[in-house]
Amino acid sequence: MATIQVDQSYKIEQTSHDTTIAAARGTETASLVIDRRLKRRLLQEFGKRVGGRRIYIWLFAYGASEVISDLWQPGDKVVVDTEYEGSTQLVEDLVATYLLRKHIGIGRSCVSSSRIGRHSLADSISRVPWLAAHKRRIDASQIWRIANELGLG
Repeated sequence: MATIQVDQSYKIEQTSHDTTIAAARGTETASLVIDRRLKRRLLQEFGKRVGGRRIYIWLFAYGASEVISDLWQPGDKVVVDTEYEGSTQLVEDLVATYLLRKHIGIGRSCVSSSRIGRHSLADSISRVPWLAAHKRRIDASQIWRIANELGLG
C-alpha cells in the first residue's frame, strides 16, 4: 500500500501553454501532457454549453485519473494537489469516477486533496515530464475521444 501524489504545471485554464499532470508513487512516475490546442478546442466547442470552469475541472480530473492508472496498485491511496479551491470534493469525486471507468475500483475514501509541495517528485515531474517512466501526450486530434471521456460528447 502506497500513496500516489498528483500535481500539475501550467493550469488547464492557461491555454497559451501545454499542461502537464504528473503522478508519483514512491520513485515510480507518470506524466500526461495536455496540448494547449486541445484545451482551446474544448473551450471553443463546449465552453458556452457547459462553462469553461467545468471543462477545466473535468479535464484536470481526467488527466489525474490517466496518470494514476499508470501507477495504481490495489490498496493505494491518492492525494491530488489542491488546484481548484472550492471544488476539491468535485475533483475527488471525478477522479474516483474516471478511475472506476477504467476498472480501477478505488474507494472514494481513498482519494483526497492536499497541497503537494514544490519539492515533491510529482511536482518535479510536472515540470520535466519527459523524465517520467510512463509518459503520454494528448492533442487536438483526439478532441472527440477526450470529449466523450469527459461526458461532453
